[in-house]
Amino acid sequence: MPAPLAPGKTEAEPFDNAAGKAFTVSKEEMQRREAEWQKAQGKKSQPRRRCLLSNSARLCGMSDELSRNLRAIHDLERAIRVWELVRDRTQQVEMETTANCERQGEAVETNPTVAKARVHIARCNLAILRARERIDKLVNAV
Repeated sequence: MPAPLAPGKTEAEPFDNAAGKAFTVSKEEMQRREAEWQKAQGKKSQPRRRCLLSNSARLCGMSDELSRNLRAIHDLERAIRVWELVRDRTQQVEMETTANCERQGEAVETNPTVAKARVHIARCNLAILRARERIDKLVNAV
């Protein structure tokens, strides 16, 4: 911010007058500035709730345990969706293989692809059920 223009007879007087003009403030202006400063300090003195930001959403005032539980629930739900997709794709392969076996007159029970698919489907269903049980425990803990 440039210094205010102030007249002067000698070379140094304009600087002295400019400094006086810059630092001289009326009583009303000083009270107004003081009131603004007090108001600003009053706002700053109130404690602010701070949130730590992470990859997942975190609410202000959330405890670390609650945050961990919510993250675990979120991760389990994502895993369930993946297991369901894998299971559905495996079921589709099993149904197609079963249909092909029936068309060709082969026994479905002796087909290794169908047997492996059924085992994989059972494992996916078990993993989904265990994940849902874990989610229920975490929800009850919250």
